[in-house]
Amino acid sequence: MLKFLCQQVYQGRGGYLWITDAPFYDGAGCLTGGVDCIRDITASKRLEDDLRQHRYRLEDLVRERTRELACVNDRLQREINVRRCMEKTLRESEKKLKEQLDYLSTLMESMNELFYTYDTNASVVFANRKCRDVLGYRNEEMIGKNIYELVSDRCKERVREEVPKRLQHGVAGNYEIELLHKNGSIRYARLNVAPIVKGGRIAGGMVLAEDISEHKRVEQEMARLERLRIVGEMAATIGHEVRNPMTSVRGFLQILSAKTGCLQYKEYFDLMIDELDRANAIISDFLALAKNKPVEKIMQNINTLVKNLFPLIQADSIKDGKHIDLNLGEVPDLLLDAKEMRQLILNLVRNGLEAMPAEGRVAISTAVAGGEVILAVQDNGCGIEPAVLDKLGTPFFTTKDNGTGLGLAVCYSIAARHNASIAVDCSSAGTTFLVRFKFS
Repeated sequence: MLKFLCQQVYQGRGGYLWITDAPFYDGAGCLTGGVDCIRDITASKRLEDDLRQHRYRLEDLVRERTRELACVNDRLQREINVRRCMEKTLRESEKKLKEQLDYLSTLMESMNELFYTYDTNASVVFANRKCRDVLGYRNEEMIGKNIYELVSDRCKERVREEVPKRLQHGVAGNYEIELLHKNGSIRYARLNVAPIVKGGRIAGGMVLAEDISEHKRVEQEMARLERLRIVGEMAATIGHEVRNPMTSVRGFLQILSAKTGCLQYKEYFDLMIDELDRANAIISDFLALAKNKPVEKIMQNINTLVKNLFPLIQADSIKDGKHIDLNLGEVPDLLLDAKEMRQLILNLVRNGLEAMPAEGRVAISTAVAGGEVILAVQDNGCGIEPAVLDKLGTPFFTTKDNGTGLGLAVCYSIAARHNASIAVDCSSAGTTFLVRFKFS
C-alpha cells in the first residue's frame, strides 16, 4: 500500500525535472526502500515561464492602454466641457438674438410709419401693422402681393423706373407716391427706399414710408381756401360794380321791350333779360364767396333746417322722377346762419339729384360722432373720377354742361365760415358729402 508520496521540482542545468518520491514496502508491510519517479517538465516549465512573461507584458500593455484611455477620456471630458460651454454660450446667444428679433419685430409692428420689404420679384415679403392698416389689407393678403399693385395708375410708371435702381444697381432713394387702398381710394406717402444686401448680393428692397395724406389734404385745403380768399376779395371788390350797370341795362331793356315800335323784338329783349338775370345769379353766387360776408349765427338745430327745406327738395326730386330719404338722428344745437345753411343743403342735394338717373335716391342724414355733428348727403350716382376729386370746390371748375362751378365753392366757403369741414367719400356706388360741425 502506498503510504507516502513526495513531489518536488528540481532545476538542473538543462531544465526542470518533476520527481515523485514514494516509500516501498514488502509483503509483510515493512519499509524496505523507496521509489522515485522522475519526469522531465522543462518544456512545460518554459511554456509556463513564457506564459508568465506574456501575462506580465499583457498587464503592462493593459496598464499602458489604460493610461492612454484615461488620457483620452480626460481629453474627451475637456472637449465635452468646452462643447457644453459653447452650447451654453450658443443657447444664450440664440436667446438674445431671438429677444432682439422679437424686439425688432415689435418695434416695426408698433412704428407709426409704413414699413415693408420685397424680394427680387417685387413681391411683398413683410409688411408692418401701420402699412396694413393704411392700405386696408390683412397680413395674409399683403404677403406675396406685387408692389406695383399697391400704387395708383398714375404712379406705376414711376415705380417701374425706381425699383430697378434698388434691385439691379443697389441705389437708395426717396420720393413721394400715391398708394392705393384696398377700396380704391388714394393715400399719399413719402418713401425712403433702400436695397437689401445678403452675402454681397442684392436680395430685395425695403421701404420706410410716411403717410402724408392728411398733410396733402391740408395743403389742398389751404390752396383751395387761398383761391376762395382771392375770389372772395375779387367778389367783394368788383361784384357790386358789375351788378350796378347790369341793373341799369336790364331796366332800359324792359322799357324798350314795352315800346310799340320794339314789340317785334320782344322775344330778343326777353332773351337778353333772361341772360342778364342768369349773369346776376352768378354774381350773387360769386359774392357769396366773399370772406367778409356778414353772417347771423344763432343757436338752432340743423335737423329743423333740413325739415323746413324738405318740401322744396322733395318737389325738385319728384319733378325729375327721383326720391329723397331722410335719416335724421338726434343732434345738439349749433351756432348757424339759417340762410347759409339752407343754401349749403340745397346745393349739395341738387348736385346729388343731377348726378343720378331717373329713380335714383338721395339720402340726407345727421348724426353725432367724435365730438362733431355730421350732415351727410349721399347719392347713388356713378361717382366722381379720382382726378376730379382734388379739384372739387375750386371756383369755376365744373363737370356739368351748364354749371358755373360756384355751387360747391360756395358750400366750402359757407362751411369755412361755420368752422366746419367738407369731406367726400366716393365709389362706383355713389358719392357722399360729409359736412362736419364741431360742437365740443
